[in-house]
Amino acid sequence: MNRFLSAGILLFAFSPVLAQSKKEIKSYKIKTMIETVTSSNSGKETSYKAEYRAFDKEGNTTEHTEYNADGSIKRKELNKFNSKGDKVEEIIIDKTGGKLTVAEEDDGKYKHATYKYNNNGDETEDARYDQKGALIKKTVITYNSKNNKTSEITTDATGKTIRKITYAYDSKGLKTEKLVYGPGDQLLKKHKYSYTY
Repeated sequence: MNRFLSAGILLFAFSPVLAQSKKEIKSYKIKTMIETVTSSNSGKETSYKAEYRAFDKEGNTTEHTEYNADGSIKRKELNKFNSKGDKVEEIIIDKTGGKLTVAEEDDGKYKHATYKYNNNGDETEDARYDQKGALIKKTVITYNSKNNKTSEITTDATGKTIRKITYAYDSKGLKTEKLVYGPGDQLLKKHKYSYTY
């Protein structure tokens, strides 16, 4: 496996991304979402079911299961919500079936982050700084006329692109595809989204 693909897998394996907003999930009465990932390695493509999410009628994620490429469960999260939509319980089940304590994750790399937003309240920039205040990386996010995220371009401190993500949508505005590129615009992953109503 080439090193960019390995880095991409490690980088994105721990960043859960929901394909649609809670509002869209509720509006379209989406019950489940399955994410299929296709990876390219030396010209050979392999696909697997990477995620499964189940939603309640308010659009809250009640179950989120992540899978390994071999189909085994990597992580499973079960959530309960009160009548106001606030999460009141979160249970994380690891690959051995054991329940884990929910804790705030902090990798300690960043001292602080700054964010910028457009007039619609959508995040347009996320900049991360180290302990000394030096820029580590910056992500610029763009949207189409329907307010759907179309790209995320992450650059390092020198301005060199280290990651690019593009998104495609269907006529309803539901996300259908996410393409992840590494340095040099090398395609690392292709995510396809399908929905049941």
